[in-house]
Amino acid sequence: MKKLFTILAALAVFCCILAGCGQGAALEQGSKVYDGNAVFELGEANTENFSVSIPEKGTGSVERIVIGSKNYTEDFSYSGGVLTIANSLMQTVSSGERQLRVYFEKENDADRDVLDDSCKILFVDKVIRTAQEFQQIGEDLNGSYILANDIDCSSIQSFKPFGRNSGDALDQNNRFFHGVFEGNGYTVSNINIDYRDLEDDPYYNQGQVLGIFTNIGTAGIVRNTTFKNIRVDSRTIAGAICGNNEGRIQNCAVLDSYVTQDCGFGVTCNAAVAVGINAGGGIIENCYAADSAAINRGGWVLVKAEDGVTDMYMTFTANTIYQLAFCGKTWGLIQNCFALDHGVVQPEYMEEKIVSSIEGTEEPFEITERLPLASDLEFFGFSRLDDDPNEGGDAFTGRMVNCQMLSFAEMKTAQTYIDAKFDTAVWNIADGAYPTLKRVFEI
Repeated sequence: MKKLFTILAALAVFCCILAGCGQGAALEQGSKVYDGNAVFELGEANTENFSVSIPEKGTGSVERIVIGSKNYTEDFSYSGGVLTIANSLMQTVSSGERQLRVYFEKENDADRDVLDDSCKILFVDKVIRTAQEFQQIGEDLNGSYILANDIDCSSIQSFKPFGRNSGDALDQNNRFFHGVFEGNGYTVSNINIDYRDLEDDPYYNQGQVLGIFTNIGTAGIVRNTTFKNIRVDSRTIAGAICGNNEGRIQNCAVLDSYVTQDCGFGVTCNAAVAVGINAGGGIIENCYAADSAAINRGGWVLVKAEDGVTDMYMTFTANTIYQLAFCGKTWGLIQNCFALDHGVVQPEYMEEKIVSSIEGTEEPFEITERLPLASDLEFFGFSRLDDDPNEGGDAFTGRMVNCQMLSFAEMKTAQTYIDAKFDTAVWNIADGAYPTLKRVFEI
C-alpha cells in the first residue's frame, strides 16, 4: 500500500508539471531577468518565458499573480526570488501597459500585494530599432510601440506621416493613431515631411493636417520622446509631433525643428512648433520646445473683385516671420509646458497687389488688396478662452495651465521644471542645460 501511495504521489507531481499548474510547474527562466519596469514584445517571434526579480516580502509559494485586471493561478513558477511567467500566458495579454502584482501564500508585510506599484510591463506589438520600422508604424495605428534606441530618419527622403485627417470628423476614411508610442527616453531625429510630396495622395488630404502623427486619436498616447530636427512643410494645420491631438502627449521635447504653412490666414491656420491643434479631449503635459520655429511662407486668400460678386484666389509670398512657439490652438488642456521666447515680432504688411485680369472673365479689370503678413506677435499658443479667440471652433473652451514663454536662461534653469513638477523619474534636470529624458522601461 505504501509503495502504491508513493507511485501515485509521483504521478500527481508529474501530471502537475505537464499541466503547467502555478508554482508547481518549474519553468525555464528567460534569458533576461527584469528588475523594474519591463517590456514584453508580442508575436510569434518571441518564444521566451518572462522572468522578473521580486522582493522577498512573502513566504511559501506564490498563490496567484495579477496582470492588469486579470488573475492567474497557473502557468508561472517562483524560485530563488525570480518569478517566471510562461510565454503562452504572456501572449494572451493585449498590448498596452499593465501592472504586475504578485501574491504569496503567506505575506511578511500587511499588504499581500508584494510588487505593489514597483513593476509595470509594457506589452508592445513591436520594439522599434530602425528608421524603416519607425516608418511602418503607419501600417498599424492601433498598435503599441517602444524605441530600443535613438532613431535617425535621414535615410527616408520624404517621410509619410502616421494616419490621415481630412478635416471632416465624420469622414470614414480618417485614420487616427489610437495606440501607444513609448519613446523610452530616446530621440527621433531628421524627419522631413513636405505636403508637396503628398499632394497627389488623397490619403493625406493635400497636406492640410501634418506632423509625424497627423492625428493622435482619443485613445492615443505619445510620451517620453525627444523629437529633433523635424521639418514639416504644410498647407495649414501642422506641428512637429502632430497636426491634431485628441489623445495624450506626455514628457516630450521638440528641438531644432522647423514647421511652415502656406496658408494666408496667419495664426488661425495653426502651424506651431510642437502641435497644430489640441482638440477638446486632448491633453499635453510636461513638454517643452526650444531652438525651433514655426513660420508662414505665404499662401492664398479669397478676395472680391470690383464688381463685388466675382470670387478669386490671390496667391502671394510672405516673409518668414516667427509664429506660434508651441501649439496653434487648444480646445483641450495644456499644462506645465514651456517654449523658448525668441522675442517680439512687430506687425508688418505686404505691398499692395494689383491684379489686372482674372481668368474666366469676359473683360479684364483691376483690383487692389493690401494684405497683412501672416504673423503679428510671438505667442505660446491660442486658447479658446482668449478674449479674442479668432474665428473657427467653439469659443470659451480650452485651458493652458502654467504654460510659459521663457528666456534662454530660464529654459536652462532646473527650478523652472522642478516648480512645474516634472517627474525626476522620467527627466534629468540640471542647471545650465535643457532637461533630458531617462530610460523608463528595460528592454
